[in-house]
Amino acid sequence: MAQMIAAPKWTLIPEPDPHFQASLAQQLALLGVSVHPLVLKHLASLGFSVPETIRFLEPKKEHCHSPWLLKGIQEAVELLEDAVVRGRRITVVGDYDVDGVGATQIAYKALERLGANADCYIPHRKHEGYGIRSSVVERLRDRGTEVILTVDNGIAAANAIALAKSYGMTVILTDHHTPPEVLPAADVIVNPHQPGCPYPFKGICGGVVAYKLVQALFEYMGLDPEEVEEFDETAALCTVADVMPLLDENRVFVVEGLKRMRENPSLGIAALLKCLGIDKRRVNEGDIGFYLAPCLNAPGRLDSAETALQLLLAETPLEAAVVANTCVAYNTRRQELVERALAEAQPLIRPQDGVQVLLLDAEEGITGVLAGQLKEALNAPAIVFTEAESSAGRKVLKGSGRSIPGFSLFDCLLEIYTQHPEWFVTWGGHAGAAGVSIYAEHLDAFREAVNRVFAAADIPEQAVFYLGEVEEHELDVLSRQFECLAPFGHGHPRPHLLLRAVVMDKQVFGQKQNHLRLYTEGGSELTMFRGAGVMVELGKPAEVFLTVGRTHFAGRDRLELLVSDIFQ
Repeated sequence: MAQMIAAPKWTLIPEPDPHFQASLAQQLALLGVSVHPLVLKHLASLGFSVPETIRFLEPKKEHCHSPWLLKGIQEAVELLEDAVVRGRRITVVGDYDVDGVGATQIAYKALERLGANADCYIPHRKHEGYGIRSSVVERLRDRGTEVILTVDNGIAAANAIALAKSYGMTVILTDHHTPPEVLPAADVIVNPHQPGCPYPFKGICGGVVAYKLVQALFEYMGLDPEEVEEFDETAALCTVADVMPLLDENRVFVVEGLKRMRENPSLGIAALLKCLGIDKRRVNEGDIGFYLAPCLNAPGRLDSAETALQLLLAETPLEAAVVANTCVAYNTRRQELVERALAEAQPLIRPQDGVQVLLLDAEEGITGVLAGQLKEALNAPAIVFTEAESSAGRKVLKGSGRSIPGFSLFDCLLEIYTQHPEWFVTWGGHAGAAGVSIYAEHLDAFREAVNRVFAAADIPEQAVFYLGEVEEHELDVLSRQFECLAPFGHGHPRPHLLLRAVVMDKQVFGQKQNHLRLYTEGGSELTMFRGAGVMVELGKPAEVFLTVGRTHFAGRDRLELLVSDIFQ
């Protein structure tokens, strides 16, 4: 029997220490700031000290950590300076997602600024796979590369790095992913997660690691280190797109990056904002996550990420406009493919299974998106496979998985791999997301094994937390105060509130008529995306769990109330 996962339970966040709240309120008052009790509770619930909370409210560049704290940064800078001075051919090897493409742009443009003999290379998702591989090293050797600088990849590429060293190449490895027990034999590794690295904040993305390297390199070679601020925009894109926690210096990068987008965006981002109809003066972290990042990710999902890189490197408005339109077209195509694949998936869902393991006729680059959407819709882990190129005459299935809190996909795959290594081609990942390739003849056995592990797992009851109850007349003031705490995202989600209201009218809307708009007795307008199928009885009291924010439409600033759940 499959283990059924109940819908997450709405749980009130406990009241923080009243003495701490009083101390924080007093410090805010000294700064001339008075906040609503729920805003104070939110700040007090973050787990910071009073000084840390004040710093959180005022993200500044001086709060960022010195790049020289990264283990290996001194050696990396010295090797790069030597390569630049001697004219050695440097190739930046990136990855096909936004973080990898952005990190490539940062490193390549910085080397170009220094007059280096440099180029860049991003492996093709379908033909070459993730990160630097032996085949990539062979290709780089043939085109004369002498120094390899990896960005956002390489920490798990021991074989490829060893091959590059055997060819006499210098390898500077920068990454942010979790290192294996045995590190690659690169000349130097810059990764905040490597053993012995004293860098105080580990939650930076590959793009920010590249940014730190460039900052140190500029300083070492006599340039003004502040010139690195040209890349604030890209650092913000990478941080939000790679779902990094919006805490510590990541808040600074996103705040400064958004400021740059609003005031002086790069040609590529300016063109993409225009193509998407986003007013650059109002762009925010949500626009990055929901609009910009998908368009920059789409070329790498369906074809080559070189298109996204070309946009970030665009040198004329015409080039930027053409490539921006291409990126948007790729994303539109990606959305169509996802919709078609989800429709194909519906009859294949097995209600008896706790983990949905599906084989779909889908593009390899969208399996992660599909697994994520199935996980959200079913509140259950999902692994989506598609047919890949055969290996040694055997059919291979390549898949992506997404999981729910409390069930580690990594641990699940490790247990199965330990018992049946012959089923696997490759696998890896972490608790919430994983990639796995298996031989096709083992699909049914793999599905049974995954569900056997899931059935034996002790999965805790899931909870969704809300800050407290709010009166309808307080919503506008609260929304304005919460906006001052932006950016919101992973690690600092927009807080949920409970509103008790009577719904007097409702309306479905959207191109597919799949969204729901509710109108309360108190005059509020509530929006529930993908909520058209939710049953709401008019004239009856309801408990509404929602978030508050501000939106701009037709030149007007207005209250935005987004519904997550509703009970009557």
